[in-house]
Amino acid sequence: MNNAESNDYVGPSASDFFYFFKKKYWILICTVLIAGGTSFFAIKMLSPVFLAELIAKPVSQNGGGNNTSALLEKIGGLTGMSSLGDQSTGGITDILAVLNSRSFAKVMVDEYQMKSFFFAEDWDEINHKWKKNEPSMWQAYKVYTSVFTFEYDKKNSLFKIRVEWHDPVIAAKWANQIAMRVNRHFKDQRLAYAEKSIAFLKNQLEQANLVEMREVLFNLIENQTRTVMLAHASDESVLNIIDAAVVPEEKIRPNNSAIFLMSLFLGVSLGLLIIIIMYYRHIIIRNSTG
Repeated sequence: MNNAESNDYVGPSASDFFYFFKKKYWILICTVLIAGGTSFFAIKMLSPVFLAELIAKPVSQNGGGNNTSALLEKIGGLTGMSSLGDQSTGGITDILAVLNSRSFAKVMVDEYQMKSFFFAEDWDEINHKWKKNEPSMWQAYKVYTSVFTFEYDKKNSLFKIRVEWHDPVIAAKWANQIAMRVNRHFKDQRLAYAEKSIAFLKNQLEQANLVEMREVLFNLIENQTRTVMLAHASDESVLNIIDAAVVPEEKIRPNNSAIFLMSLFLGVSLGLLIIIIMYYRHIIIRNSTG
């Protein structure tokens, strides 16, 4: 009896599956169409993202810092003089630290009204006010860090400022603005320090009696005056713009072709899986009733 039952069992075969597939191929067509339609609507709904990039070279700092330090050694005992040689701002580390700092991000967000772009759905463009509560700086900083990236290429000594945004014009504009703003930051910092130093040195000069002391103070004032003149002479205090950002014409994401091909692959895989499951279910039912 058992031998008869085993002889009646019909297992899967390529020819049998092909025959079954011809009757069920519409399932494969449906899954591919559904996947393709889903990818089409996904592509339409996803906002395009553009990348604007600015390339700059760090400005060589030759502000006479070594000369100032040498002069300070001669009058190192004078109260308040030691800090004059500590203002070597504008190095690679300083620039990266400022660019990545929350305080500089707040300056950019506030000066260029970036919140209205970051949270456009909550901003009333007609009346220029928020529809509800204004987003916090903490929320704006999270978006800011996802939009702006800063890199320094040690091999080529180049800074790269990258901005990813949905509007290519805005992306290029922000990339150029942030370079100008960091230059202005260090320029203002140097001017403020140099002018404060000059005022202090002039006050010390009035109190100095020794000829050698007065000569050193005159030289220090000359160094700080040179710093002020150099700062006013150029707007590129720390970053020399090599290649300003231009409006990108091609988006970096979403990749429409990749999305479509992936959805097509998933549609075919799902359709074949369903047909295979149905085929084996068909064999089980056929043998159990046969």
